Amino acid sequence: MLAIVNVTKDDHQEVDDYELRVNRRVIAIFHHKRSYNGAAQCLRDAADALDAIPRDLDLEFLKSLLPTFKQMENQK
Repeated sequence: MLAIVNVTKDDHQEVDDYELRVNRRVIAIFHHKRSYNGAAQCLRDAADALDAIPRDLDLEFLKSLLPTFKQMENQK
């Protein structure tokens, strides 16, 4: 599951804090200013945060997910 989660602790902040997660693992953190039509911008901000992850960390992260995918395959 890929999720964008608002983790802002203070409701009075102008800019909110978000985590981009795969399952429960946080893979990126970014900031976004909520607005009426801001969902598309939030997705772009999440994509930018994902793109900022060094590629060697991506590989290690993907390797760490292999057991999860194998377990899902075995449950079919």
